Amino acid sequence: DTVASLYAWGLLPRSTLKDIVEAVKKEVEEPTKMVILDPIAGTGFESKMEASEVLLRQMGVKVWCADSVDGGSTQTSGADTNYLNQCMSTGSAARAAAAAGAAAANAAVSAAGRAVVWTEMDHVDVFDSGEAATAWWQRAEVGCPVLMLSFPPPPPAEVAEAALRRFRGSWLLFIGEWRGCTGGSGFFDLLEEEWQKMRVFSLPQWPMMEDRVYLLRRQPRTSPSAEKSSE
Repeated sequence: DTVASLYAWGLLPRSTLKDIVEAVKKEVEEPTKMVILDPIAGTGFESKMEASEVLLRQMGVKVWCADSVDGGSTQTSGADTNYLNQCMSTGSAARAAAAAGAAAANAAVSAAGRAVVWTEMDHVDVFDSGEAATAWWQRAEVGCPVLMLSFPPPPPAEVAEAALRRFRGSWLLFIGEWRGCTGGSGFFDLLEEEWQKMRVFSLPQWPMMEDRVYLLRRQPRTSPSAEKSSE
C-alpha cells in the first residue's frame, strides 16, 4: 500500500467499467432511471471516466459527484494534512473536525492555486447533517440510485460508514480492499449484516494489494410482524 498511498490507487480500465455498468443495469429495478452517487469523489477522475460520453452518457446514466474539499486530497501537502485529519476523525468530534479540516484544506488550495478537478461536483461533507447536505442526498436519490464509494479512507476513518448510513437506496458499488486499506471496520460490519454481494469484478492492482469492485444489494428489511408470524 506504500505505492498506492504515495502515487495512486488502481484505475478502472474502460473494458471493466463497461462490464460493471452493464451488470448494474441488468440488476437494478429501473435501469433507465439509474443515478450513481459519488459523495467522496476527490478530483472526480474516476467519476469523470464513468460520466464520459463514451460510456455512461451513451447509456443514459447520471452521476452526482461531491466532496468536502476541492480536489479531494487537494494535491498540496498542507491541504493533504488537513484532509487526512478530516478523514481520520472519529466519534462525536467527527463533524466539527470535518468542517474545520475542509475549511483549512480549501484555504490551502486557494493559496496554492486551483486544484485539478476533472468533473463538476458539489461541496458536501458526509458528516454534515445540515439542510444543504441533506438536500443533496435527497435530490440525488431520485430514481434508482447506486452509491459508489471508490477507495474510501482507511481505518479508523468513518467516512465510508457515514456515507452508507445516509444512503437510502438499495445498490452499492464499492471499489477497494475488503477489510483492508480502504474503509473502516464499522463500514464492513454494516455490509456483512445488511448487504449481499451480487458481483465481484477484478481490476488492475499494485503488488500485494487485493482491490476489487463489489456490486452489493441491500437485503430486504424484515418487519417485526413478519418475524412474529414466522415463529
